[in-house]
This record gives sequence, structure tokens and C-alpha cells, in this order.
Amino acid sequence: MLDSSPTYPTQELERVFTKELGDWDYNFCALNTQELHSKQRQNELFASEKITLRAVMEAKGGVMANKYVEGCPSRRYCGGFDISDVVEVQTIIRAKNCSAAHLSTCNRIPALSASGSIRGA
Repeated sequence: MLDSSPTYPTQELERVFTKELGDWDYNFCALNTQELHSKQRQNELFASEKITLRAVMEAKGGVMANKYVEGCPSRRYCGGFDISDVVEVQTIIRAKNCSAAHLSTCNRIPALSASGSIRGA
């Protein structure tokens, strides 16, 4: 019977998980960078185009974007969400501290919604 969970040498796993986009697909990475620079230089965007802060793009494409959480912090239906719980609790606290009058100056961070997508608090 075949083992369904293959074992990889530690160095190989480390190499795979630390590769950046340009290491996997140089051409796509270069085009992605060109598009980012193009958007940053433009004065106008089409209605279907958006631009945001680099930090937001990093958060949306980061490891938290791969999390799907259900339930309330510290009361999840399954384990493995300790860090997600901390992010969600911090976001809730920051959102509560942001009044409508001070929303534009409040330090906002991306947070996990119940569906697992990133949202600004």
C-alpha cells in the first residue's frame, strides 16, 4: 500500500517554501511588476481598475489569505487557528477604537472575515 503523505528532505521543503514568485515564473513576475509600476504612475484608472497600498497587496496575497475560519476567536470548530484568533481580536479592538470621525487617521490592518477573505477593519 502506498503512503499518501510523501516525505521530502527538509532542505528541499525549505527551498520550495522560500522561493519567491520570480523564482517560479520570472516572466509573470516581471509583467506583474511592470503593471504595478504602470498603475503607480497613472493619474487616472479605468472603472474596472484598482490600486491599493503595497502592504494591503502583501496581506491579500499572504499566508492569512489561505485561512478559512469559522466561529468566534478561541471558540473555533477545529484547532490550528491560534494566530488567526490573535489577528481577529486585534482587528476587532482596532475597529472599535475607530470612530467615524477619526476613520481616515486610524491605523487599519487587514483582518480575516468569517469567510476567510481579507478585509480592512
